[in-house]
Amino acid sequence: MRKHLLAVLFSMLWLWAHGVENDSLILLEYHWVCAGETKDCSLAINSQLLDYYQNQRLHTAYRYDGTPFDSPSNYSSFMFSEHDRGVIRLLVAQCCATDTSDVARIRSAVTFVQSLPYLSDEESKGVDEYVRYPVETLVEGVGDCEDKVVLLSAMFHEMGLDYVLFSLPDHLALGVHCNGVNTKQYIGFDDKRYYYVETTTPNWEIGQIPKEFSSSEFEVVYCEPKPILVSKKMSFQSDPTLKYEKARCHVHLQLFNMGPGKVTNVRLFVELVDKGRRREEVLMRNTFDIADLEEGEEREENIEFLSLIHGANRLRMTLYANGVPEQEYELILK
Repeated sequence: MRKHLLAVLFSMLWLWAHGVENDSLILLEYHWVCAGETKDCSLAINSQLLDYYQNQRLHTAYRYDGTPFDSPSNYSSFMFSEHDRGVIRLLVAQCCATDTSDVARIRSAVTFVQSLPYLSDEESKGVDEYVRYPVETLVEGVGDCEDKVVLLSAMFHEMGLDYVLFSLPDHLALGVHCNGVNTKQYIGFDDKRYYYVETTTPNWEIGQIPKEFSSSEFEVVYCEPKPILVSKKMSFQSDPTLKYEKARCHVHLQLFNMGPGKVTNVRLFVELVDKGRRREEVLMRNTFDIADLEEGEEREENIEFLSLIHGANRLRMTLYANGVPEQEYELILK
């Protein structure tokens, strides 16, 4: 009981030190068995943090064009969010407090996540697909394979481990690279051995691959804490002008940083083109700086410039930012 109280007080102290109001804390206690030993953990999570993830953040992965889709490469926005780092850090510190080896630390984290009951999104949320952020899974105490993989990934990242995602038919799991695992089963990737980690079933050993996946093809995805920048809408307008005078042009964008982390050094390359059958004439070409976007921020931007527009029928754009893949767009102008 004393250890639980100290953990909760430490959580409250961390919240106070980081400027988080602590008048509405959710106090959580967990108990599970790891290698025959009963372990326990206590957390204090601010209700405002839970509300932020439940009601202010997306719960599906998105393509760059805003189309929902399930892709393991897009789960980084859930795994590495900057706002829950303190909670994950405290969780890892308690789970692995008495462990002296990497395998022991991994086993403690794995058995903790395995101990949370499995519940499908249909049963728990009444929807086909809902990806929980780690704080949601910790408070609600349940999750499906994606939710549990997201939580364990956040813990592995905090532990400094080398791990990957295993995408399988209708299932998601993890693979961890470490020494001391007593099994010959592993998945080779990037000249390393990654041992299978199942999150949904209690007492499932590290490296033990379920029989139903023994002959399956594993899609291996390396996860990095890089932000996902989405352009949800783009449009172009120009003011009426005479044939040989420049018009005031407007490019309107709706940008969204899915996270994790801030998107910095954002730039938009714009090219207005008169493309005929035999030749192509560039009427305007320029690069515009855009302010950084915080994690979870959605913002509208209006880029203005002067250009000849007579004959313009193509608007080509490329969106750049640090750590974000280039995204190319082309608008056909009427």
